[in-house]
Formats: sequence, structure tokens, C-alpha cells
Amino acid sequence: ARPGIATRSESIQRTLVQMIAAVLCGGKGTRLRDVIGEHKKCCTVIGDKPWLHRVLDFLAVGGIAEVVLLTGYKAEEVSQAAREWVESNEHSQMQVLVSLPTIGGPEAAMASAFESTRAKTLLFINGDTILEGFDLQGFLADRKSNLCVTVRGPSVLSPKIVDSGIYYRFRGCGTPGSELRTRLPFIDIGTPAGLAEARRRYEE
Repeated sequence: ARPGIATRSESIQRTLVQMIAAVLCGGKGTRLRDVIGEHKKCCTVIGDKPWLHRVLDFLAVGGIAEVVLLTGYKAEEVSQAAREWVESNEHSQMQVLVSLPTIGGPEAAMASAFESTRAKTLLFINGDTILEGFDLQGFLADRKSNLCVTVRGPSVLSPKIVDSGIYYRFRGCGTPGSELRTRLPFIDIGTPAGLAEARRRYEE
């Protein structure tokens, strides 16, 4: 059995997407070390909650049925933040699981997610990214081709179209063969400038 925590309530009637989302949150956040110290990047409190809670909120609103948090560095801090989200969202139908720590970077984490979940397809999202207003349910409902897809768009810091940190992948897929472009700016706290912008948005 996969380790972790879970919550599900039958009291809320909601259309769930039968898709597992895997959140990449195993990095060390070295670019932010001078700003957040030894804390996990995705667990940094911004506004009134850890950033990871905002990522989980985004997935819950999108109707995702199950989330696996792919951990590595400081896995226990991720697990604690996830447990707090579950406790404060006791009526959510979304199940949240925390993986065993993996090493080897994002590609290794993605491979381990397919291995542990035995899923044929997975939605991956970077643990330091949110794409506000993105129609996640619609995006997943339209996935009828056998192409791996990367969502690309502008960031809140630049109009340049870049990788937004959301990936739809099939088991065995190599480099994503297609992309979806969105005009919605995404927020990425992976750099000091991005973290500062997120704090301006959520704390002012």
C-alpha cells in the first residue's frame, strides 16, 4: 500500500475527474535558500497558508479525485503540510497521498509515480506553480489523443510564453509531443522574483 493520508466525503456531490494528479515537490529550492532558509519551497507560507495548500486548492477546484505528492528533500515537511490541508478541508472528496521520497530529479519522480500508481496516464504539476483560472476539468476532458501535452503560457513576471509547469503524460511517454497555449499568467515561486510577486498578490 502507498503511504500517506487521505480524505473523502460522500456528503458533497461533485463531478470528479477520474485522473490522478502528481505534484512534483521533491526539490531543494536552492535558488530561494537566502529567502526561505531551510524550509521546503512548496511549504513556504504565503498569505494565510502554505503554498502547497494553494496547489491542492487548485486541483480540488479542478475536480481531481486523487493527488500524489512526489517528495524528496524534507519529505516530512511536505507530509505535515498535506495533513494540515486534509484536516482543514474535511469535506473535500479529493484524496491526498504522500509518496516515499525519491532521488534523481523530476524525470525519476515521474517514473516512480507511474510505478507506484500503476496509472496509464497522469497529470503532473510543479509544486511551486499555480495557473489561476485555468479550466483543469475542461483540459482533461479534451485529452483524447495519445499525445503527451505541456501547458505553456506567460508568467506573471513576463509575457513570454514558457512552460507553466502542468503536464499530461502517458506511461512511457518521452518528451511531450504537443503543447496547449493559454493566455492565463501562471505564478511560479521558484525564483526570488516569483516568490516576491506571489507575496504581493496574496499578502497585500
